[in-house]
Amino acid sequence: MYNLGMIVKIHDFNPEWNNCIGIIDHITDGIPAVFSITHPCCFYLITKDTEKYIEVLN
Repeated sequence: MYNLGMIVKIHDFNPEWNNCIGIIDHITDGIPAVFSITHPCCFYLITKDTEKYIEVLN
């Protein structure tokens, strides 16, 4: 379960996202989105396929 404001680290195989730290800033239709605070990316959706790459930091 993910909530707004959670800080997470992404361990994705894609170098654009690997080691990215971000905050869950919105949840749409039950899908949380991470806004990056360390990488120049836009956002990362946490889905059934990508949640295995998520480490919750707080």
